[in-house]
Amino acid sequence: MTWGTLPLCLVILVLLMASSACEKEGNHPKATDDFPADVASAWFDLLYDIVKTEQISPPAASRTYGIAAVTLYEAIVPGSLEHRSLVG
Repeated sequence: MTWGTLPLCLVILVLLMASSACEKEGNHPKATDDFPADVASAWFDLLYDIVKTEQISPPAASRTYGIAAVTLYEAIVPGSLEHRSLVG
């Protein structure tokens, strides 16, 4: 693992940990569709800053963004009422 991939791994780890957290209202879990996208936008702003600072090549940067986007999407799908998983 290089130092350039370490921030990506940390972002993915945090997104996966966040997906396991379920906020409850009474006995019904709150749908992820009801939350604002502020946190996701902040994470992608941070990811952009990391890619720029590390001077990651365009092909590697595009893979980084793609992996982070799919990871974020798959992290919120289990709590979504409107979206489906990309798996299968």
